[in-house]
Amino acid sequence: MLIVFGCTASHGYAKPTEHMAVVRVGEVFKVIYEGENAATIKVVISDSDGGIVFSEELISTHGFVRPYNFSQLPKGDYEICIIDQNTKHSRKICFEDRAEAVCSIEQNKKELTAHVVRLQGNKNRYMVSIPYQVNNEVEINIYSRDQELVFSEKQKLKNDFVKIYRLKNLDGATIKLLSENGEEKIFRTEGTE
Repeated sequence: MLIVFGCTASHGYAKPTEHMAVVRVGEVFKVIYEGENAATIKVVISDSDGGIVFSEELISTHGFVRPYNFSQLPKGDYEICIIDQNTKHSRKICFEDRAEAVCSIEQNKKELTAHVVRLQGNKNRYMVSIPYQVNNEVEINIYSRDQELVFSEKQKLKNDFVKIYRLKNLDGATIKLLSENGEEKIFRTEGTE
């Protein structure tokens, strides 16, 4: 069984760790956090000099998605940290104009960048994130262990792409991403049972 959760977002970052991802939507950065247990979580946003520009405590029952609006902050580098009971998770972000980022990507002609990670504490949920790549179309295919196609979709990358796939009963599945330029990324999942 395949269950899909998802969202798309504007240009920015979606580089997941086992617990955290950050996705830019215009001047808002959405923080996606998945924890293992209910806990009090501290969120701290710091500027490039280490000065705290925002801080709050939340009660999380296994995770959250929370938007942080940067529209009143100067352009520059920031760090978003989530401190749970035992660990500090952080993501460095660059808050710049979208036009500057698009020009930078076009000049560098980067290959397809994508991340696939198993969400911590859940053997059968995988987060696929693909940063904005100048309107590139990506085909996402999920195959069973026997290489039988069980799910396929195409996504036009007008924004960052983030989606969570629940690979229930798909032990040893393969996730293949294919760009319109012919670049392919293959991720083999762990057992999901």
